[in-house]
Amino acid sequence: MKGLQTIKRRLGTPNIVPLLLLYGATVTVVSAAVALEEGFLYLNQLRGEAGVLPLTANAELAQAATLHARYLQFNQHQGHRQQPGLPYFTGETVIDRVIASEYGQRQVLENISTHSSAVTVIESIDSLMGAIYHRFAFLAFDIDEVGIGYSGREENHIFVYNLGNRELRQLCQKGRSYSGSGAYYQQLCADSRQRLAAAAVDRSRQQRLAAQPPWIVWPPPESRDTLPAFYDEAPDPLPDYSVSGYPISLQFNPERYRGLSPIVSRFELFALNEGREVTPTRLLWHANDPNHQLTPLQFALFPLQRLQWGGEYRVELDYLLDGKFNSLEWQFQVRQLPWPLYVIEQPEGIYINARSGEPFAVYLPPLTATDSNSDVRWRYTPTLTELKIEAIDGNTLKVVGYGRGRAEITFHQTRFEVVL
Repeated sequence: MKGLQTIKRRLGTPNIVPLLLLYGATVTVVSAAVALEEGFLYLNQLRGEAGVLPLTANAELAQAATLHARYLQFNQHQGHRQQPGLPYFTGETVIDRVIASEYGQRQVLENISTHSSAVTVIESIDSLMGAIYHRFAFLAFDIDEVGIGYSGREENHIFVYNLGNRELRQLCQKGRSYSGSGAYYQQLCADSRQRLAAAAVDRSRQQRLAAQPPWIVWPPPESRDTLPAFYDEAPDPLPDYSVSGYPISLQFNPERYRGLSPIVSRFELFALNEGREVTPTRLLWHANDPNHQLTPLQFALFPLQRLQWGGEYRVELDYLLDGKFNSLEWQFQVRQLPWPLYVIEQPEGIYINARSGEPFAVYLPPLTATDSNSDVRWRYTPTLTELKIEAIDGNTLKVVGYGRGRAEITFHQTRFEVVL
């Protein structure tokens, strides 16, 4: 195309650290304080949609999370472990770090998302909710407080979420070690030698779990903002896929079904817009989980192809529990993009007519199980004053041009032209 200038850039390549890494759009980086508040509110919104009890904010968990995010960002590390002697070291494990921040107990979970461009805390949480192991952590029945930390600059942005249990912390912080007769627990409190009466710990847990639903599903019934795809997670539940559909999950309340092991005999997804069952899929449960992360009460269905933007879906599943067959059915909708969407399924010869200043989206369905990310190259005539391209995810771009002219964009080895 004569008279065009060429630009090449890689958009938001994700890294997933024991969490998920998001393809990031260009947005304003939030401060740690804002991340704490917005993330806290959003997590409780999601937990409310799922039906589990809300979290409270905890300053000690937030301090441990912030210091770990700073350690990871400064040292260019990933994951849940720290190396002694490096700058910002606060503890090798998450347990060490929360105790160093004077959190009173050891039963904690940690979620981390790492991003190659600036994202909001909400985008970070959305990415983790699409990563099945980390979703189960956010939706756990037995957590009730959270601390969020953030650190980042340039091409390395990190959010850390530490999750704990307030009631157990309060039992530990009474400071008295149980000395009576009967069963007791150790290794729960900051002082690992401290004893807690088993009856008190068990009663506290049972009361909390009994106040929650017998099961929860995700995406929740009638939700309308589900993402279409799952990319990667560490550990990776789909090691042979780098892009697939958003996973559907079911988890049973461990108190309601203590000692029982449900058997899911049917777990199916239907695309209502297309009038068909979504195939192929892969059902993950504790017996076939490649990373041995799932419990006998957790199940996840992975569509092996992406879901459709704006698509409506119905889930149907049957399970056997305590000698009885039960069924669940619900519907959800994938997020509808707020701009015109062009789906490109041929390698060239595509022309898109657009208007100056009006965004549109371009989606290139993955051609293989590993077709998850790509360089993007573009050229445009000098009569175009500006061309902005952002990654919505690894297969979807947001494009907006200004002025009048033509642009040629190459993404996933597919070339298309935009005429303004």
